[in-house]
Amino acid sequence: MGPSGTRSDAVWTKPPSPQDGKLASATTFLAANNFAPAPNRIVTGGYTVFDALIGYSFAGGLEASLNVRNLGDKQYFATCLSRGDCFPGEQRTIVGSLAYRF
Repeated sequence: MGPSGTRSDAVWTKPPSPQDGKLASATTFLAANNFAPAPNRIVTGGYTVFDALIGYSFAGGLEASLNVRNLGDKQYFATCLSRGDCFPGEQRTIVGSLAYRF
């Protein structure tokens, strides 16, 4: 149970090492009802978001990956403060990367 009253769990899959240069990963994040403590008790609904990553390691040290957070573009409140402020969760975010390992 976190300081704002949120209980959360995450499950992810990821191979221990890339197989044939391929890399894949998935994450499921589940959060129960979020609430701010007294004096202004605010309760928001629980939510589930899904993330995914795919990548490939090329010969010669070049790696490429694509990471998508909040695949379903779920709208939710990530946290609420006791003074009444509630903050939205992260929208769908897509990040591509290239890396060279030498």
